[in-house]
Amino acid sequence: AMGGMVLMAAVTLTLTLYGSERPLPVLQDLGPGAGAMTASPSGGSLLPFSDYAREQSKVSTGVDRWTRFAGDLQRFTPEIVGLWLMGILALSLRLLGGCWVCYRLRHVGIRDLPDQLTDGVESLIDRMHIRQKVRVFISAKAAVPMVVGILRPVILFPASSMIGLTPDQLQAILVHELAHVRRYDNLVNLLQHVVETTFFYHPAVWWVSRCIRVEREHCCDDAAAAASDHRSY
Repeated sequence: AMGGMVLMAAVTLTLTLYGSERPLPVLQDLGPGAGAMTASPSGGSLLPFSDYAREQSKVSTGVDRWTRFAGDLQRFTPEIVGLWLMGILALSLRLLGGCWVCYRLRHVGIRDLPDQLTDGVESLIDRMHIRQKVRVFISAKAAVPMVVGILRPVILFPASSMIGLTPDQLQAILVHELAHVRRYDNLVNLLQHVVETTFFYHPAVWWVSRCIRVEREHCCDDAAAAASDHRSY
């Protein structure tokens, strides 16, 4: 659905820039006293321009109103584009701020897993057929388990989770995070942010994006529940 909205915007832009415009009626001067004449819509004989105008007004009132509205709106194009660019700038700064937070989480306040858990992590990575190199750390900054990074993903466990969870529960949560890595969810999430930034004015974009994030978590929950005691998870 999100890809379809982006595609429709691209098609609209292409048609606007390169689409053929409907030719205007051809006016002909038939000499003094004859009055203006125009070709009929069907391409047949010439009609007096006044008759043609009356005929067109009967069948295209709605189209004319929309055309007038579009023409009026077009006068404000510079202001509209300016507001759009301001929105993009604000959300771009928000996205860059999120990237900075991820960088800090990845490099500040982390330590290696205990040795007894490291072998289990490698085994899970092999069983899930993940080709990327994934490292797992304990974080003093992270509030919840999370995956950080796209090309070199890192899984961060809050330090408190090492105390309050059983080994089976830790493994189930690790499977959930590894499922994110296997699905390249961080890459998809980045693309979502780009679409949200570009089409921030479009309510359907935000609604679809929220649905994607909810279903993404459901998919990883399914993977974790299948690999462990689902009630415990």
